[in-house]
Amino acid sequence: MPKDKYEPPNERRQHRIMQKHEIAEGKQSRWSELEISGCVQNLSLNLWKVEWLTVLYLDNNHLSHLPSQIGTLVNLEHLDASHNFINQLPPEIGDLVNLRQLKLSSNRIQDLPYELGKCFQLQTLDLSNNPLNFDINKYYTESIGKLLAVLLDSMNCEYTMFAASSM
Repeated sequence: MPKDKYEPPNERRQHRIMQKHEIAEGKQSRWSELEISGCVQNLSLNLWKVEWLTVLYLDNNHLSHLPSQIGTLVNLEHLDASHNFINQLPPEIGDLVNLRQLKLSSNRIQDLPYELGKCFQLQTLDLSNNPLNFDINKYYTESIGKLLAVLLDSMNCEYTMFAASSM
């Protein structure tokens, strides 16, 4: 898929399990999409080693947070963590610079980390049905670009103030 044109994941994706003879022959799977469902509360640390993932579905679970290790999935283009109990995002979400779709509807998110502003390629950001604070909600309803710019500016401002105070 060319990087300049993003196509959302196919909703009718096919699931395939490798056959025993394929595994015995040393064939390795390089699947790019992963769906984890079933009222999951915790995610395995091994998930964050699958760096080639481009699509990750974590929706309709019982997750209370996304761990900081999410930042290791640098090739991720689509993340759906809707319908969970997530109350905040880790700053490492900003390391997902290839992210084009971020779906976080129906969680408990009130605020966003400034680092999300580094996700310049974001085309879809779904924060519906979250108790967003007034400022975030104001910019979110204007446009994704405006929200990302405000977050990035706030991150730079906070960094500048921190650097000045430590001199």
